[in-house]
Amino acid sequence: MSDFETARAFISTATAEQVELIAAALRSRRLALRPAPAEMATRTSSMVQIASPGDRVRIDRIRPQYLKGLTGMVIHARVSRVDIELDAESTLKLAATRQTRFEVPAGATSFVIEGVHPTSYDIL
Repeated sequence: MSDFETARAFISTATAEQVELIAAALRSRRLALRPAPAEMATRTSSMVQIASPGDRVRIDRIRPQYLKGLTGMVIHARVSRVDIELDAESTLKLAATRQTRFEVPAGATSFVIEGVHPTSYDIL
């Protein structure tokens, strides 16, 4: 049995915690395999950079205020919006707020915020 087949067999019987660890490892590996970004062309002040899937970002310049400072990875990029999967620390911070807009499941280690505008985050 190849290493790939062994890994696939393991995943089918893995616990939820083990699957989360595997998913995190896959995200890191996918990021490492991405080609290095080319030098950015000169942009005018009215243009913003849209992050690519796999880019680490910090949410800033956004309302509601409780989203400021949260960090995560872009998992989907559209023409003018991105979806950001929060890291474990930021997921815990969001869950600890008294807001009702985002329902973070108890014990969640990640959470996706959809439709974030590119002027609302910084690429890390």
